[in-house]
Amino acid sequence: MCVPPLPSLVPFDGFGQPVESGITLPELREALRTELRALTPSPVTHLAWQAYLQLSRVTGNAQYMDLSANYLGNVGQLVRAEKWAQSPTPIRDCETDLDYDGLPECVLASETVFLVVRLDGGRVTAAFWSTPAGVTQGIAPISQFALGLGDPFDWRPNLGAAADPAEIAGALVDSEMPFARYHPKTALDELHLRREDGAVMKTIRLLPDGFEVHYQRQGRIVTRLPVLLEPLLMSQPGWSTAGRLEEHSLRQWKWASARGAIIAVEVEGGQLVVESALDSLEWMTTAEDPNRAYPPGHYLAYPFAIIEILGDNTVKIRITSSD
Repeated sequence: MCVPPLPSLVPFDGFGQPVESGITLPELREALRTELRALTPSPVTHLAWQAYLQLSRVTGNAQYMDLSANYLGNVGQLVRAEKWAQSPTPIRDCETDLDYDGLPECVLASETVFLVVRLDGGRVTAAFWSTPAGVTQGIAPISQFALGLGDPFDWRPNLGAAADPAEIAGALVDSEMPFARYHPKTALDELHLRREDGAVMKTIRLLPDGFEVHYQRQGRIVTRLPVLLEPLLMSQPGWSTAGRLEEHSLRQWKWASARGAIIAVEVEGGQLVVESALDSLEWMTTAEDPNRAYPPGHYLAYPFAIIEILGDNTVKIRITSSD
């Protein structure tokens, strides 16, 4: 089988410019493979390899190759999460480049919670919890599990993380100016983020079992949380039916996983709207019906629930996971 040569393209950022590091796709793949091979086998290492293989699969589709180059660097944050998971300790760091784009990301962690925050958008691109039952991931961009879900006609590889219109590039992405620069300031268990124009402020505070966000701006607030429904259990038989929805109201959403963990999202000063990849579970064993009105969650990637947060001026969001 003939495999096309790997193009020496440079990934783009959210402003349509080549990433500051100038790293090429072959260089990025090699750097990440080297990091992955050095990891201790574990559930988080499995997630990291899964994402790497999904984003670097061999294909003759040159447009897909261009698209995937913009998301492959996110594997670097999973490598950092695994290193934390081996010895969970507090971290407050906004000077380390995890994704090889030449710009730093922020890592905020305690002994039980690990977060990665991208400063292009002030967005949480990874959240992990360490519990007695083990370490699990609770927040991820859609591209970690599925890429190219948007119409290929609308792919724009020169738009960085916005290249795939179906991508949700982490939690707390702003509905307008989604990749604007944010200025960080750390304090104890908090990360203060101010958008470069001063119009939006986000304060992220660690909790023993999760984190909360104080989101401020003048006017309407619309943002989303791509919440994972126990991704480490997906390979087990009956995964999709073992979990159950515990609560869903305008202010609170709770989901219980097969191992008994409760994932909860609460909102003060706003309301939430939820779509889940499990919303059409009852039809998964039946033939597709083109005349059926499937719920929006039917088209989401597994294992996501997308929680849209709506409010005005100030909203507080709390995301927790407990066994």
